[in-house]
Amino acid sequence: WYPIKDRKAVTAFRAALRETAIPKLLDIAFEIRPASDEPSLDGSGLVVVNPPYTLESELRLLLPALHKVLAVRQPSRWILEWLAGE
Repeated sequence: WYPIKDRKAVTAFRAALRETAIPKLLDIAFEIRPASDEPSLDGSGLVVVNPPYTLESELRLLLPALHKVLAVRQPSRWILEWLAGE
């Protein structure tokens, strides 16, 4: 789990994970409001190592519905991204 407070730090974190030798990294994140100049918890993410093979397809169905409920302000978004494959 990681907090989304500083977007540059999150981008650096994701880039560092891409450079590891860890296979099968799936990044799942919610950004519930746009970034602001004031430090605030704008979302959270979770990186799953070697997720079950059905997780990605199940999340593609679930995340849009959760996004509608959890979004505080637009623009907001959800992310489902492979940082590393096999």
